[in-house]
Amino acid sequence: MPRLESIAQIVGIVVWLWLAFDRPSLLFGPALNAYQLGPVWQYIALPTLLILAVSIAQAVVNLVLPEWLRFRRAVRLATDIAGLGILLYLLRAGE
Repeated sequence: MPRLESIAQIVGIVVWLWLAFDRPSLLFGPALNAYQLGPVWQYIALPTLLILAVSIAQAVVNLVLPEWLRFRRAVRLATDIAGLGILLYLLRAGE
């Protein structure tokens, strides 16, 4: 696995988190004032941050040990399944 891909993943997640929490107007633009998140979003904030933390940890491991391709695939599968679980939770919350 190319190390540049791991670095890009780490930088991308960190920049997105910085924009989302510190400068949301840069990320969402004028739509930021037009919409308000419902209460259901407070229940998915922590799981979402955990998925992002695991993704950063996976990128750091792959940066140090690029030959661990099975580890990368396993973590990506786990985070994708967790993300799908969050999406399903959000879709059912509207009922």
